[in-house]
Amino acid sequence: MTKINNKQQYYSAMAEIESYLQKGFSNLTEKEDDHLDELSRAVEAWELKEYPMPMQPSFPEILIYIMQFKRFSQSQLSENLLISKSLLSEILNGKKSYAAGS
Repeated sequence: MTKINNKQQYYSAMAEIESYLQKGFSNLTEKEDDHLDELSRAVEAWELKEYPMPMQPSFPEILIYIMQFKRFSQSQLSENLLISKSLLSEILNGKKSYAAGS
C-alpha cells in the first residue's frame, strides 16, 4: 500500500502500524520494518490531506481543531485544560490571549 484512498484503507493501515508497534521495533524483520515505513508515509500523506492544519495557526484555531478532532464541547475542553469556561470562551472569541503560567 503506497497510497491511501479512503477511510477504510486508513484504518487498516493504522491497525497494521499498531500491530508492528506492539511487536516492538527491535523484533521486526527487515521486510516488516520497510512495510512499517511505507505505511507510515501513506498514513502521513492521508492525514495531511484529510485533516489539514492551517499554516501557522492561531491559538484559538488550535483549540477549535482539538475540539473538532476530540469531539469536545467547549465545556469538555475547558475541563481538560483546567481553565474556566468563560476564559476559554474569551480566548476562542479573540477577546483574551492566553500565555502559559498566567
